[in-house]
Amino acid sequence: MSRRWPLGLALAAVLACAAKCPPPAAAPAASGGKPAVYFVNSAGPAWPVRAAAAEWAAVATKVAVRYGPCPRPKPADVKCRLVREGTGLSDTNIGATTLLTHNVRFNPDYAGLPYPQRLAATCHELGHALGVEHNDAADSCMNPEIGQGTSTRPGKRDVARLNGPGS
Repeated sequence: MSRRWPLGLALAAVLACAAKCPPPAAAPAASGGKPAVYFVNSAGPAWPVRAAAAEWAAVATKVAVRYGPCPRPKPADVKCRLVREGTGLSDTNIGATTLLTHNVRFNPDYAGLPYPQRLAATCHELGHALGVEHNDAADSCMNPEIGQGTSTRPGKRDVARLNGPGS
C-alpha cells in the first residue's frame, strides 16, 4: 500500500531540502581549467581522426584536444566537433570544415588515398576546426597542398597560432 504525502508536508520537505541540500554536481571541468575541444568521429575507419587529434593534443597548451564522445552534460568550456564523411564537396576537395559550426567532413572519393595523405588531410581539417589557418610551411599539415611527402603534423607556425602569443 502506498502512502501519499499531504501537499503541505511535501512542499515543506522540498523547501527544507532547498535550504540544506547540496546543489547537483556540476559537470567536470574540461582539463586543468583549460577549455576543451572534442572530436566526435563518425567518418569511418578510412580517416585517422584519433591519430590526428593526438598530434594536435601533443602541441596544444591553451586548449585540451580530445577524441571521443562529447561529455553530457556538456560544460560551457567544452566544444564538440563532428567529423564525418559527406557529399557536396568539389571533386578536388579531400575535406572541408564549416565556418559556423567548425564541423569536419571528408570526401568519400578520397578514402583510398595512401594513409600518410589521409592523415595529413585529417590533421589539416582538424586544425581548421581548432581555428588554425593555412600556411605554406613544409613542416605543416596546414599547407593547403596535400601530396606525397606532406607533413602529417602541425608545424611551428600552427602551434603558435593555436596557442596564441608567447607560445
